[in-house]
Amino acid sequence: MVDELTFVDRVACCGGPQPVGRFSGLDDQVAKCHACGLPLRPQLFYSHRPTPATVLSGLIEQPLDRLGAGAAEWVVVSGGDRSVFCEQEA
Repeated sequence: MVDELTFVDRVACCGGPQPVGRFSGLDDQVAKCHACGLPLRPQLFYSHRPTPATVLSGLIEQPLDRLGAGAAEWVVVSGGDRSVFCEQEA
């Protein structure tokens, strides 16, 4: 988990599914529809909190700021039966 953010894999509208691939708040505009131009917000079906590594796939090596979470104050990394809480220094 990254702060209070949700990973948005994609959004959909009349133009069909569109890739997003970034962290966002659920009320944030994350894209505009390619077909009609309407602002698109995260949809629960395509959003992940917590975010499995399999969803991040090719993005796992990207810095958080490139994925929309540069201002995150904390991150929880989990694997198997272990978790690590990482907090930004004050």
